[in-house]
Amino acid sequence: MTDEDDQLLFVPEVDDPGETPEIDPWPVLVVDDEPAVHDTTRLALADYRFDGRPLLLVNAYSGAEAIKKLAERSDYAVVLLDVVMETDHAGLDVARHIRDVLKNENMRIVMRTGQPGASTMNDVVTNYGVDDYREKTALRADQLKGVITTALASYKRLNSLQDNNDNLQQFTRIASHDLKAPLRQITGFAELLEKELDSENPDSARIGEAMSFIMAGTRNMAVLLDDLITMAATGTNESKNNEFDLNDALKAALENISQAISTSGAVISYKDLPRMRGSQRYMTQLFQNLIGNAIKFNNSVAPIIKIFFEQGPVESVLIISDNGIGFSEQQATLLFEPFYRGEPTLHVEGHGLGLAICKKIAEFHDGRIWAESEPTGGARFCLSLSNARILPEK
Repeated sequence: MTDEDDQLLFVPEVDDPGETPEIDPWPVLVVDDEPAVHDTTRLALADYRFDGRPLLLVNAYSGAEAIKKLAERSDYAVVLLDVVMETDHAGLDVARHIRDVLKNENMRIVMRTGQPGASTMNDVVTNYGVDDYREKTALRADQLKGVITTALASYKRLNSLQDNNDNLQQFTRIASHDLKAPLRQITGFAELLEKELDSENPDSARIGEAMSFIMAGTRNMAVLLDDLITMAATGTNESKNNEFDLNDALKAALENISQAISTSGAVISYKDLPRMRGSQRYMTQLFQNLIGNAIKFNNSVAPIIKIFFEQGPVESVLIISDNGIGFSEQQATLLFEPFYRGEPTLHVEGHGLGLAICKKIAEFHDGRIWAESEPTGGARFCLSLSNARILPEK
C-alpha cells in the first residue's frame, strides 16, 4: 500500500480548476487492521467539514504503524483507534503511548472496536486517557460525523486553553523577572548603605534597623512572586497519567521541609500509601504545603501529624490530620481562597497561597479537597481521588 493510499484529503470543489483554495485540514489518524473499515470511514466523512475545514485522513493498519505515524507528525487532532489488532491490547498500547510517552493530552482518542478485548469500557476511558469508546456496528455515518464534531470541538477548546496557559506562564515569567530586578537593586543598595554606616553616628542603629526592614520586605516580595508563579503554572505541561508511589511523594516532601520538622519537634506518622496515576511532583507539593501548614498553625509543644488513606467503593480519601489550632466554621469556606491567611491576629508567615495551590492540584487529578475541624482541636485536610487513579498492589 503506497503513501498516497494512506493519506486522503477531502477538499471543497473549486469553480476554477486553476485556483487552489487555501485549506488547513484537520489531521485525523485512522488506526484499524481491517481495510474495509478505512474505506467505510473515508466514504462516511467524504463531505465532512468542521469550521469550514476538511479532514486529512492518515491510515495505519496496526498499532506499531500508528506509533510510527505519530512519530512522523504530532499534530493529529483526532485518532480513531481500534482496540484489537496485532495483539488484544494494541490499541490500548497506542493510547498509552500518546498520553504517557508523547505527553499529549490534547489529541482526542476515540476507540472503535468490534472486539472489546480484555478491558472494560470504563477501564479504557479512565485508565488509558481515551475520550470516547464506540462499537463499530453501532456507529453509522451520521453518528461518526457527530463523534468527529465533538472530538474536534474539544480539541479546539483544549488548544485554546493551552495557548492561554502558555501566554499566562510567559507573562508570569516576564513579570517575575521585571519585578525581581528592582527588588535585587533595592536589596543591593540597602546592603551597601548598611556597610557604610558609621558606628559612632548616633543615628546608625535607627538607620540599620530601617535597612533590615527594607531587606526583609524585598525578600518577602521575592517569595511572593515565586509563589504566584507556582500557582499560575500548576496544572499545565504535566501528564495526568504517570504511575508513581505516593510514599515516594511524601518522603520527598518531608525531606524538603526537614528543617521545619526538626525545629518544631513535629511527630509525623503515616501508614503505607498506595501507588496512583497522576503527577508525583504535584503530590509532593501538596504534602509539603499541608504538612507545612500543620506545623505552622500549631501552638502545641510538639505538633502531631497523621497521614493515612481510606479506600472507598468509588473514590478514596487521603487524610492529613493535626493537633493544631483548627479553624471556625466560617473560615472553612475561605481556607482555599488565594491570599487567605486566617485570622489577622495569628501573625503567621506566608502569603496564603499554599492551600489555593493544593486546590489546583486536587482539580488537576480530577479530585476535590476540603477541610474539617476536629471536635477536640486540630484539623483534617481530605483529598478525594477516583479509584480509577489508584493502582492495584503489585
